[in-house]
Amino acid sequence: MRAVLCTKFGGPELLEIGEVDPPALGAKDIRVAAVAAGVNFGDTTMVSGAFPVQPPLPFVLGGEAAGEVIEVGESVERFKTGDRVMTLSIPGCFAEQVVVPETSAQPVPDGMGFEAAAGFTIAYGTAYYALIKRSHLQAGEVLLVLGATGGTGLAVVEVGRAAGAEVIAVGSNDEKLQQAAKQGAAHLINYEREQIAEKVMEITGGRGANVIFDGVGGEAFKQALGCIAGGGRLASVGGASGEIPEVSVLALMAADCDLIGISCGAYAARDPSAFAEDFEQLGSWYVEGKLNPHISATFPLEQVADALNVLVTRKVIGKVVLTMGRE
Repeated sequence: MRAVLCTKFGGPELLEIGEVDPPALGAKDIRVAAVAAGVNFGDTTMVSGAFPVQPPLPFVLGGEAAGEVIEVGESVERFKTGDRVMTLSIPGCFAEQVVVPETSAQPVPDGMGFEAAAGFTIAYGTAYYALIKRSHLQAGEVLLVLGATGGTGLAVVEVGRAAGAEVIAVGSNDEKLQQAAKQGAAHLINYEREQIAEKVMEITGGRGANVIFDGVGGEAFKQALGCIAGGGRLASVGGASGEIPEVSVLALMAADCDLIGISCGAYAARDPSAFAEDFEQLGSWYVEGKLNPHISATFPLEQVADALNVLVTRKVIGKVVLTMGRE
């Protein structure tokens, strides 16, 4: 089968399209004929060798995919051949076939296409886990989303809106921020010309944001601490800006807030039953029209380097997806 191989660390241009043997199928595994795969910022860090849990070389890149089940292990209970599923497996998803434990797959919601499903698991799974499970976001609270125009950022905007929060979206481009508004943001902040903390305090009448989602790090994280409400929760998922934030305990004490580290992959591996329950709610919200995944660009598998580069250069709004050449 064709797959994207990382044989040396560096830039996306070093990736190779090669033929590899399909993975073996275990008793509790499903084999999926992948139609599409979601591209994430974590893929770029894995290629460079900077991923927090780096797989040994060589490896098949990719963390999420969607397609049709073509084989099931003898002990599989949740799925059968012909089922439409979206999978989570880091790495291993940029390939024509993906084998995962049945607990690492979720049914594709009714009415959702494979391209949207391919980019759904990580973005929306992270959003739900960060906001609902860890930050305990409540209806009527103010949610501040840093990096609101990327794939995960837009998912956070939508999940926050579906949960009944008042959403403030932060980004650096007015056109991209308009997409966040379409997907549920009530207020927009362009940090290229506005100071985040000052604007948030103005919008909230001095109360600050109850929950802050940060996938950016750097200066945005520092400003966020200046506009978090007392008893607020700041959920951090990384540093797309290239600067991983550091914070003193004294700063957290002064802000009277919680700092929460988020790893959707670790959560899904630790408690797959709870993760599956999250997707029951997410699937319901999708069917009800409350979630509308935004796919900015699609590339054939052979153009994986181009797909990663448009993420690195911030040229997209929402998700980027690879297609495998099958319907």
